[in-house]
Amino acid sequence: MGNDLKTNSRLVFGFIESHFLKTKEKLSVGDIVIPGINIDDVQTIIYSLANRGKIEIDKSSIQPYITKILN
Repeated sequence: MGNDLKTNSRLVFGFIESHFLKTKEKLSVGDIVIPGINIDDVQTIIYSLANRGKIEIDKSSIQPYITKILN
């Protein structure tokens, strides 16, 4: 992994922000594809963002969904 966690977190959050600027539909964590960041790191970042109150996630299905940006 070429980027540090802080950079990767910014990239993932930017991807999420871009999605919600285009549409209000929930976003599957599996749909977040950023070159150089593996899916395990993406999931870790998603849960970290949720724990910090940046995003809201729905964990009712096998694959978590991001439902909205909070801050």
